[in-house]
Amino acid sequence: RFALGRLQFEVVKLGHNYEKNGHKLDKESKVINVHIPRDGTPFDEASCIEAYKMAKEFFTEVEGNVKPFICHSWLLYPKHEEILNHNSNTYKFFSRFDEFEYADNEGEDLWRLFDTEDRNPDRLPANTSFRRNYVEHLKKGGLVGWGLGIFFF
Repeated sequence: RFALGRLQFEVVKLGHNYEKNGHKLDKESKVINVHIPRDGTPFDEASCIEAYKMAKEFFTEVEGNVKPFICHSWLLYPKHEEILNHNSNTYKFFSRFDEFEYADNEGEDLWRLFDTEDRNPDRLPANTSFRRNYVEHLKKGGLVGWGLGIFFF
């Protein structure tokens, strides 16, 4: 995994078949996996775009032809469409990907947002708009999970 700007990247096999908008990939297709490190630095769209540019250039030199980006993350869970502020940096990251697989879960990744293993919405911190929206979502019985998405840059 290579840190290039705000994000981290590695080449992996897609592991799925994907066909949409003229793109056709199989399970063996090499793609650039995106990882978002929790380092406290701003997660703005400009820094992400710069990181994608660096990764595309770096991996084209290392691996040959240009590959799409994929991300497997709790951030790509489709229900976030309803939770996230559409002007937020997180939403801008989320909406770049075409989510082609997702699953609900028991909230295993909630600690990534709340910095606690506690899953009780009455005890979760609500000091940011994303956290407040998420707590409200959970109190209404909303589901949590993960998503797998792809985009061609």
